Parts: sequence; C-alpha cells; structure tokens
Amino acid sequence: MLRFMRKYMVSIIVVLVLTISLTLWNQSRGFDDTVMASIPKYKDVDMKSILADDDIQSKLEPSYFDYYKAHNDEGVKDTEGFKLSVRSTDYSAISKTGTRIESGLDGQAGSTLALIDEDSWADYTIEVPQDGYYQMGMSYYTLPGKGLPS
Repeated sequence: MLRFMRKYMVSIIVVLVLTISLTLWNQSRGFDDTVMASIPKYKDVDMKSILADDDIQSKLEPSYFDYYKAHNDEGVKDTEGFKLSVRSTDYSAISKTGTRIESGLDGQAGSTLALIDEDSWADYTIEVPQDGYYQMGMSYYTLPGKGLPS
C-alpha cells in the first residue's frame, strides 16, 4: 500500500485539490437574499407572456417537409422533360439601385445583369406547362471589389 501511495502521490493530491475546489465553488454560488432584496418589485407590471394565450404553432411557418407532404397527398408529382433557360437580362423587375448591365462578364458573350449592392434584386416571371415540382439552377459570378476572388 505504501508503494502504491508513493507511486500515485501527485495524482492523489491533484484529485483531492480539485475535489475540494469544486466543493467550495459549488457552495459559494448559492442564492443571496441581500442581493435579491435590492431589486425593486413593481406591482403594475404585467408579467404574463405575450404568447400565453396563443398556440405557438400559429406563429411558426410550416416546414418544407410539411409543404411537400401536403402537396404529395394532393397528387402533385415531379415533372420530367421540361427545360427552360432564362437570360439574366430577361427580368420582369429589378431594384431601382444596385444593378447594371455588364458585357463580356467572365468571358461570356452577350450582356448580363449584374447585382452590385447586397440588397439589389431581380424578379423573373416564367410559365411552366403543368403543376408539379421543378428544379432550378443558376450560374453566377462574383464581381471584383467585394473582397472575393473573381
């Protein structure tokens, strides 16, 4: 036993010091009535939650999974064989500021709509042959001067 004590003396001391420190720390973090007594109590403040009388589900948007499931239950299916390319300059509306038409962007022929400001936007209107799920994709290029490689 003495041999064991000598071999693990440092480890035993460290464990004891940590245990005592943890115990003292835990006892020191209790509730302090003197501190809480200095906090004023107001009688005319309504402490009720604004959501107490409402169903929280009415405040949340449905997830895409719920949307997908509801439409699948109605018979909506994936579409096949439809492909449409829309040029960036064929927009239906754009923001009043932060957009401009660029030519030869990234070596591409023709004109391209460039969204310069972070809050600039473009709307596109398309027609599809039937209701269903469609996949969309787009190509985009970073413009120089925004701290990103072009």
